[in-house]
Amino acid sequence: MEKKLMTAQEFIEIALEIAESDTAYAKGCWGQELTQKLLDAKRGQSASMKTWYNAKSKVEPELTNYQRLSGLVGTGCRAYDCVCLIKGIGWGSRANKTGTYASHGVADVTADTLYKATCDQTTPDKAIPGMVLHASNHVGIYIGEGKVVEAAPSIGKVGVTDISYQRWTGAGKLAWIDYDNCAGATSGSSASSGAALDEGDLVTIRKGAKYGGAAKGKAVPVKYTDGDVFTISKIQTNNGRMEALLKELTSWVPVSSLMLVEATPTPTTEKRTVGNCSYLNVRSGPGTSYKIVKVLKAGAAVEVQETSGSWARIGTDQWVSGKYLR
Repeated sequence: MEKKLMTAQEFIEIALEIAESDTAYAKGCWGQELTQKLLDAKRGQSASMKTWYNAKSKVEPELTNYQRLSGLVGTGCRAYDCVCLIKGIGWGSRANKTGTYASHGVADVTADTLYKATCDQTTPDKAIPGMVLHASNHVGIYIGEGKVVEAAPSIGKVGVTDISYQRWTGAGKLAWIDYDNCAGATSGSSASSGAALDEGDLVTIRKGAKYGGAAKGKAVPVKYTDGDVFTISKIQTNNGRMEALLKELTSWVPVSSLMLVEATPTPTTEKRTVGNCSYLNVRSGPGTSYKIVKVLKAGAAVEVQETSGSWARIGTDQWVSGKYLR
């Protein structure tokens, strides 16, 4: 099976992060930081580009598009148009960086051509999260629950709109997106309607993850992204983004930053020895958020009865980090 660039949920997460950052709609741009040099280059690229840049802005009619965008130079604002938002994500553009033009096998095509190449095309009302929505000369990213991330001149930026905002005519899947775990996703209170995770699942947190909820955007401490296992107590959709409440942290984390793990019984108990440390904390569960129940010294013998992620159970409600066993 051909390896995909990202999952549909990762695609949505990136699109939302871009929508929540400082952006501007600028024809022909795919995530570059706005500079006067960029604007001059784009305006001089062709007759049609010159016409658009010299036309009146739809969000500030007293200014031309060129004048409005020139006023944003130096603010750190990044520029996108509708199809370049999608291509740019494929090329590696993110909320805080510009990718590499025409990379990762994602072609530089128009909005209509990009949609024409999609598969499993359907009507907008049957779209699943991560699909591309299409209207004449325009595309957007469906994120679920009637919401779309799009770069549109009428809003002057990348934003989240209602699906009814545009007259979408079709929806389709991008070849470089993995939709396997996204069919019908985005239930309001749980992931049971088709998301990859559900309430009660055991998960680990990906390195570099950021919190959701009230602490949205704050980095999850590294100590929690090193194999600790957490329990999902609730799943919700927050502004189009699926978030899970982790019981042990009492914190919301985007679902795309979580990896499912299963408690895997060891066929037979395995004798191991505490090593690579002077002492080892024994906790009541598989993670550093669980309380310490006792401490083992280096060289202590243990019997591993079960593993969960990088953690090993050595007794009833007694877990240690497997990194320190040999």
